[in-house]
Amino acid sequence: MVKIKRLQNKKIIKKLLSFGNVYKTKKYKFYFIPQKEDFSYAISVSKKLGIATLRNKEKRWLRSIIYQNRFLFKKGGYAFIVIKESGGLFSDASNEVISFISQNF
Repeated sequence: MVKIKRLQNKKIIKKLLSFGNVYKTKKYKFYFIPQKEDFSYAISVSKKLGIATLRNKEKRWLRSIIYQNRFLFKKGGYAFIVIKESGGLFSDASNEVISFISQNF
């Protein structure tokens, strides 16, 4: 099983944004670099999406989806996730994240 951590290293985040692969869905934009290590991720939400409670809800949903589907990860890597759109259903968000995980990790 791959261990899941939060990404806090600014150098790695800059590397992801510059050289990482991009996977776009309706609600999210994923920058990622697959590796054999543990899976580390960071989440970004713009203030344009709404008030703080809505932005925090979106981040909570995303962290929950990643944690619930941690057994789908076959290999590790780094991911930087940008939330482009708020609202919608939890199941729709979950389907988008699961498709990203299954295709890239």
